[in-house]
Amino acid sequence: MNAQEPHTGTESNARAIKIIAAGFAVSVALMIALVVFALTRLDDIHGALEKIVTVEHVAIEALYKMQGAARERGTLVQQILLTHDPFEREELIQKFYELGSVFTAGREVLEQLNLSDEEKRLFKKLRAQTRTAGPLQNKVINLIQGGRSAEAQDLLLQEALPAQGRVVQALTEILEHELKEAAELADVARNKRRQAIFFLVISCFVAIVLSAITALFVTSRLSSLMTNLARTSGELKLALLDLQFRQQALDLHNIVSITDAA
Repeated sequence: MNAQEPHTGTESNARAIKIIAAGFAVSVALMIALVVFALTRLDDIHGALEKIVTVEHVAIEALYKMQGAARERGTLVQQILLTHDPFEREELIQKFYELGSVFTAGREVLEQLNLSDEEKRLFKKLRAQTRTAGPLQNKVINLIQGGRSAEAQDLLLQEALPAQGRVVQALTEILEHELKEAAELADVARNKRRQAIFFLVISCFVAIVLSAITALFVTSRLSSLMTNLARTSGELKLALLDLQFRQQALDLHNIVSITDAA
């Protein structure tokens, strides 16, 4: 039975070492997965925010400027038609063409962006409307400058203003699409952030639980080892005393034997 106890203790220690190693391995693997997931979520959030800043925000700003310029140009054409002071009229015409430059600059900004297929479709529609409205407004201006106000008024009411209204409508449609796209990207970023926080909390909790279990197991094994060591030490002391008693008895026996022989 004494020969079997060391064998059983060795198996128990080997099993304990395996359990401890497995616990630490799982904790390390969980930490690595936690870092990888966190970096992945951060990269996704960064990508969504970068698109909002570099694409959607730029597009929305350009569209607001274009929309404002288009509306003001439509108003200016009417003011030019109704203004009889030639100096004031020239000033309004100059402002009209300056707003055209603002509109063109905004369009060039949009053309440089990485647009989606839907955005390209809407932008193509805007270009078509602009190609129609621009020449009509310029023709109205030319008629006014040529003193043909009646013809200019008919062209403005029948063709130029409706065409400009379609341009504003096309801009509004694109703007609504961009605002919706920006809101969706912001929602994606928020959802990914919530997912990252949830995963981090759960992973940290699991890691703490695993670490606690491993620590408790190690403490339990150390306590068991200390108990075994204490018991073994006591057994060794008893064995040593027994050996000393046997030695003394043997020495006494030898002395008696020598005395009898003498």
